[in-house]
Amino acid sequence: MKKNLLFFAIFFFFSFEVSYSKNFIVYLKDNSRIISNEFSLPLDKEKKDDLYNPNLRATDLNISQIEYTSDKDSLVHYILKPELFSKVLELDFIEEVPGISNSYTLAIKFDDNRIDNSSNAKFFRYSGNSTPSKKISVLRFDEYNNTWIPEYLDFSMVDKIEFRKRSLKQDKDSTREDELLKEENIEEKKSELKKKLLFSSDSFDQIDFAEKLKNTMLDLKNNKNEYGTSIVLRVNFDFDSSKIDSKAASFLDSIARVIGSPEFLGTRLSLRGFTDSTGEEKYNLLLSKRRAESVKAYLQKSNVSPSRIESQGFGKAMPILPNTNEYYKSMNRRVEIYPLFF
Repeated sequence: MKKNLLFFAIFFFFSFEVSYSKNFIVYLKDNSRIISNEFSLPLDKEKKDDLYNPNLRATDLNISQIEYTSDKDSLVHYILKPELFSKVLELDFIEEVPGISNSYTLAIKFDDNRIDNSSNAKFFRYSGNSTPSKKISVLRFDEYNNTWIPEYLDFSMVDKIEFRKRSLKQDKDSTREDELLKEENIEEKKSELKKKLLFSSDSFDQIDFAEKLKNTMLDLKNNKNEYGTSIVLRVNFDFDSSKIDSKAASFLDSIARVIGSPEFLGTRLSLRGFTDSTGEEKYNLLLSKRRAESVKAYLQKSNVSPSRIESQGFGKAMPILPNTNEYYKSMNRRVEIYPLFF
């Protein structure tokens, strides 16, 4: 009985948080707005197309805890992530506190219309940990590669964060709709992603791949001021594994051949490893590093000099897709390879 109650409590906690975390809007100081990646409520109709940036989506606020001293009672208050998504309506950024790193003058509006002001609010990425949260995780649409690329957005660019709440009727209707369309949407998303991932081991086809990659990289190299280093090469991994499978091996062989050609002798490769959300933070960070090192080791065996490769692990940070089903998680288990043309 106790086990059943514990399971129910855990299930309720996570389902409660997820239902609200989908719907938030980030207002930027340049007057544009970014919606969360899973936003599922009606947007403001007035000037919608002008205000909402179609090329950016917010995937994670990276806030597990807010600590602030209330100007009303001079007491230190804490807002944990579940309360942030269930009880807070707005976080208004007044200014960054001069001379104090990662501290903000903030107005916090709660769903009972109470407003709390603070002159030294701090965001933490992990509850009970002093790691400050400085940036929001976003996806930027890269028109050149026709795919979404994970990036960070600094809080200094944010004017306000608004949390939209569902009504009970909306929750009921949405649940029913999700049940009816879940499988269809997953299959549709699979199809979309395979089209968008221009260079991925998951959708790797050896025919003409090396030539296509070489031509794309030459394009980038010769127009680096216009395109930067936006090309992304993705290597996918099985669950809890850093092993290079046969498809990834063929993918990396082709990359090594292109990188070894005379046109790219000065090109370096930046490797970034990631995991899905399953498991502990520390373990995922180590696993993501092992994945990046595994790709690095394979490229070195394929005669790419170690001095041309740098690798990092980011754990479960910056997911391409929300970790809500197995297929989405498989897309997040990856190493991204960025050619650097300088």
